[in-house]
Amino acid sequence: DDSNIVKVVVAALRQLPITVEIFTASDGHEALEAIGTHGADLVILDLKMPGMDGFGVCEELRKDIRTAFLPILMLMSIL
Repeated sequence: DDSNIVKVVVAALRQLPITVEIFTASDGHEALEAIGTHGADLVILDLKMPGMDGFGVCEELRKDIRTAFLPILMLMSIL
């Protein structure tokens, strides 16, 4: 949900030695919708997101056999 963090993460992923397709979301519900629509090989979540936080998204992904074993990286900013 923090546009600056999104920019940093996207820039870091673009530095990988492989071509990656990146989809972003501004809240937990949008993230679940994007994963359902586009699929995913890795999910990077912010713990604090509007609507549904990162823990809620993770819980929903783990309930579904199609995404139960999807790697998830949780981010947290400390201010």
